[in-house]
Amino acid sequence: MMKDMSAEVSFDLFSPGVRACPHPTYSAMRSDAPLYRLTTPTGQQLWYVTRYKDVAALLRDKRLVNDVRSALTADELARLPAPAPSHRFLTNHMLHADPPRHTRLRSLVGKAFSPQHISKLAPRIEALAESLLDEVAPRGQMDLIADFAFPLPITVICELLAVPAEDCFRFRAWSTLIVSASQMSRDADVQKVAPELASFAAYLREIISARRAAPGDDLLSELIRQEEAGDVLSEEELCSMVVLLLVAGHETTVHLIGNSMLTLWQHPQELARLQKDPALIDTALEE
Repeated sequence: MMKDMSAEVSFDLFSPGVRACPHPTYSAMRSDAPLYRLTTPTGQQLWYVTRYKDVAALLRDKRLVNDVRSALTADELARLPAPAPSHRFLTNHMLHADPPRHTRLRSLVGKAFSPQHISKLAPRIEALAESLLDEVAPRGQMDLIADFAFPLPITVICELLAVPAEDCFRFRAWSTLIVSASQMSRDADVQKVAPELASFAAYLREIISARRAAPGDDLLSELIRQEEAGDVLSEEELCSMVVLLLVAGHETTVHLIGNSMLTLWQHPQELARLQKDPALIDTALEE
């Protein structure tokens, strides 16, 4: 049984210093507080589980849920207030679902993300990456995040969904908003951006309607086509799937590129090793 060490040690996880370089703090937590409870500046209670084996065990524990409603009784569910439209828009996807709904969504969505389908994207992604580098090459310098890490995944996502070229700028702004809203812990903060979220939801519904009438080769059309035992994704689920794509596909890729390059610059011997043997790239990215 892990012991909660929150009362015996303290970590200021939201300080600028920790945010700039969190790894020494994470190492101390793994050593001194493998289970750590924290109250955020907004009053939210969080638990940090810092050791790999503990995390793996908890993720396999069926007593833990993604959707708090899965842990409530019928009477408690009946007393819950109806979620705001903005909340449902941000959370009605697999990351916030438990079986059997998670199983259903994963089965439907998984077909659209088959290895064969994803492998077809590689040449276009490589071409986009090269074009972004070509744009900055004459300058002799670049802002890795602004010039490369941010535009690459959002451009790929726009093309995956066949967003009209003239709308890509709006889509980028909405993507930033979605990532920001998904990290807000207070409903009041989400409500401040609710009008912009509603505009994005309306835009997605228009695209979904157009794809239903005239399907194409894009990911959204493929999601619409998927069916399992007569079951299909609803319009609301399709909208939230796009939200999940933006949060899980955009933000994580930006961080992967930025943190990977920073780590290699901090360990020049590993950078030289990777440059000498590009076949190591897969294990380098995994690490």
